[in-house]
Amino acid sequence: MRLSIPFSRLSVVVTLERMPRTARRWRLSLRGMMVGIATFAVLLWVGKVAVRHYLGQGVTVTRTYYVGDLFPNPADIESVVMPLKTSVPRDEWWSGERAVIPFLLSSSVIVRDTEAGHAHVQLWLRQQRDRRKSHQK
Repeated sequence: MRLSIPFSRLSVVVTLERMPRTARRWRLSLRGMMVGIATFAVLLWVGKVAVRHYLGQGVTVTRTYYVGDLFPNPADIESVVMPLKTSVPRDEWWSGERAVIPFLLSSSVIVRDTEAGHAHVQLWLRQQRDRRKSHQK
């Protein structure tokens, strides 16, 4: 194809060649790759949430437990938190959705866990209180 440039003596010759079929199919731009990566990341996140929700881990709930009666000095709240964490199987605390946070102002711990996890925490706290009562007698 010959193109002439208006108001000039110059002309341009353009040759069109067809790309091979495989090259056309797999040609990606940087923008296309970024969109693909972002889509893949969103799908992975949705899958992770669905698996946790529907395969037994359940929904996390946050509750506060008063533990001021388990230690005499408010600064010793860590003496309750660490044994609580070690009493639960280790793999359960590695999830980012579960946590035990000491709260000094109210002498309590804030626990974020599933209903089953909260049942374990309540049982553990009840056992600790029973042990403290039996030692005081």
